[in-house]
Amino acid sequence: MKLVTLITIFMLSMNIFANRRTVELDQSLELMTVIDGRLEVVETLQPGAIISYRSSRTYSADGREWYRYILIHSASGLSDTEINRINGLTLYITNNIRRMSRRSGYSVDEAERVELVNELIDNCRSRNIPTTRLEIGGVLYEVSNDNVSKLDDDTYVPLTVPEARRMASSCGFELPNDEQLIAIGRFAFRNGNQYRARTILPNDHRDRLPNTNQMMNDPQMKVRARAGKTKLIDGHFKWYSKHGEIYGFARGNNSGTFFHNSTSPAHVSDSSYYDYSHGVRLIRRVR
Repeated sequence: MKLVTLITIFMLSMNIFANRRTVELDQSLELMTVIDGRLEVVETLQPGAIISYRSSRTYSADGREWYRYILIHSASGLSDTEINRINGLTLYITNNIRRMSRRSGYSVDEAERVELVNELIDNCRSRNIPTTRLEIGGVLYEVSNDNVSKLDDDTYVPLTVPEARRMASSCGFELPNDEQLIAIGRFAFRNGNQYRARTILPNDHRDRLPNTNQMMNDPQMKVRARAGKTKLIDGHFKWYSKHGEIYGFARGNNSGTFFHNSTSPAHVSDSSYYDYSHGVRLIRRVR
């Protein structure tokens, strides 16, 4: 396929999903396609599946309106190969999709956030933390694939620097230093597993709880949390360093550039501070 054709397809895809809405299903949903002029069921997605759709484009059939330009991000019972096959079809879904998806699962206050974090810290050694082995500076390390401050339902919970240090100790790991954070980010980039940051503004002490809840209910973050179960991913958080600074937050998908390209004390000089963008990556030397 010629390069110009690939670029055209890419630009069309970007245009199609420029105004997309991403949702997590609360009910089962039928994916339809047109066969011999009629809408036929391709697949029935179960609750928990995450999809995107473009709500401005519809198709009329049987007196009903259907949304088109559908993209499956994750779905239980479907392999990546099957998801890719289905995503290659022209799909339609019913226009009552909003009633079939979750609007807000979390609305935590500060006390509830602390309770969730303490539970994650206290139970860390009994949790299954997916890791990848990396050689950094001639030394072999075991690195967590993702932010370990994550609930069983794949919801991330932000935490402060002292909480991050407690979590690392409880898990039997350490927080990475500057060199290690850079190497981990480059590893994810080389393997095509760097995600663009989900920026939320404004972001300060006044807004951190609303922004935290927005992040906790973001279906795109659930997609990333699930990806981190099987591979090392990066870019979607500012990672705490062992010195209490932050690094990362990618400017684009697999761009190799970050809002913080080196470790920075920004936002974390106050030990009680956290926001939606702060995550905990763990590392330990392989003995």
